[in-house]
Amino acid sequence: MTIRLRDACSTDADVLLALRNHYVAHSFATFDETPLERRAVEDWMRCYAPTGPHRLVLALDGERLLGYCSSQAYRVHPAFARTIETSVYVAPDAGRRGIGSAL
Repeated sequence: MTIRLRDACSTDADVLLALRNHYVAHSFATFDETPLERRAVEDWMRCYAPTGPHRLVLALDGERLLGYCSSQAYRVHPAFARTIETSVYVAPDAGRRGIGSAL
């Protein structure tokens, strides 16, 4: 397995939706109570850019999504202007292979 990292793009919405919805259905990691719709993922993806502190990065093996990480603003308040919240999700069958560390 070769882990390749790259910034997410709009064509990644479906694979991100599938991974996020896996964790919605099988864990409490997302705090979502119902599966997300594609539109919600597309809106979420628009918050990221390939440069700057708020990023959405994928880990891939070929075209297969192994996981992703994101960094976003923690709270909209001047005291937290430089605080960044991070999230890391790894495909359920890709754990314990260094993907989370790579991300």
